[in-house]
Amino acid sequence: MGRDRSTFLGTWWLRGILALTVATVLMGTPSLGFSIGQNPYTGDAEAAQEGHQLYLKVGCAGCHGSGGGGGMCPSLTDCNWQWGGDDETLFRLIKGELPQQTMLRVFGSVLTDDQVWKIITWIRFINRCSETTNAIVAGSDSTPATSGTGVITGVVRHASVAQFETVVYIDDDVPGWKPSGPLTAVMDQKDKTFIPHVLPVVVGTKVEFLNSDPFEHNVYSPEGGYDLGMAPQGKKIVYTFKKPGVYTQLCRPHPEMLAFVVVLKNPFFAKTDKEGRFRIEGVPAGTWHLKVWNERLKPQEAEKRYTVEVRAGQEVSVTLEP
Repeated sequence: MGRDRSTFLGTWWLRGILALTVATVLMGTPSLGFSIGQNPYTGDAEAAQEGHQLYLKVGCAGCHGSGGGGGMCPSLTDCNWQWGGDDETLFRLIKGELPQQTMLRVFGSVLTDDQVWKIITWIRFINRCSETTNAIVAGSDSTPATSGTGVITGVVRHASVAQFETVVYIDDDVPGWKPSGPLTAVMDQKDKTFIPHVLPVVVGTKVEFLNSDPFEHNVYSPEGGYDLGMAPQGKKIVYTFKKPGVYTQLCRPHPEMLAFVVVLKNPFFAKTDKEGRFRIEGVPAGTWHLKVWNERLKPQEAEKRYTVEVRAGQEVSVTLEP
């Protein structure tokens, strides 16, 4: 009987250890001393501003728009969350920890937990859904300044936008705008594909080309005149884009691989959705000139400029027909 009891207790002890181990793996271990579900920067306007800079720095604007209004990827300003809009879900999504997610997982290795929380704080400031907007932020007088800015929305009418990633951008130098620190973006190489296919960035951005395949890749650009050499799995090779323009990205061992880095003068740009719709938020009041780019537009179509007048606190809608 004593032996049976010992065996019984030993079995349950092992099961307990196993359950604790599995729970630890599934839940993760916070690196800053707070639970995954708790944002330490809730209602912090300064952290929100830092979060927006990080959002621009790592290239989130390329898909979600510079102001979070959406484009190729969903808007961050409404109530439509594919996997849920709570802090814990957003944290795990950005870190690449949701098994079902389609968003790039590479950000988990680029951003620290602290930086992820700051980006989520900024999302809370811009999100207009009362069910998910933090109550402290919604009633605070210390929200990031938006006076003097407006919103540009619209649609690009061209047969190519349904098939090819399209960028709408302000083609002007914007007085007073400058990055608060170094800008970094990531382009992955996985399954012999550059991800994303089109990466819009601001001039001065350092792009990290990550190889996620179990064989070597290369990155070179005819327009840029650079060849970054070969990279094994897990290695990043980098290049800083110092001049505006469109730079084709190719891989010598895999000629079927093709992507584009679109280098812009400022962060006021967005990718369209498949219907050509776009939204650019936080645009300073003034008269600006829009351009449209995708890989199928003819040179004269891509060079066409559209004048738009932005007024503070207002939304202007335009139709662009290259």
